[in-house]
Amino acid sequence: MFVYSGAHSVVFEGKDIETDQHYAMKVIDKASLPNEDLLRSEVSILTNLRHPNIVNLHESIETVDKMYLILDL
Repeated sequence: MFVYSGAHSVVFEGKDIETDQHYAMKVIDKASLPNEDLLRSEVSILTNLRHPNIVNLHESIETVDKMYLILDL
């Protein structure tokens, strides 16, 4: 299910079929980014950060042209 579209990404709602847990999947088009290193830095920070007011990053997957972030919905 489509949730949001921004300048560099699209967000879909997804579900883990094993746990029935719902997540947000943010698909980022790396070609549209001015600096991929900033994205990698943000992913690194979110990987180690746990706070009740900040969305949790559960997984990140990088391909040649896209970055997929699995986040709390």
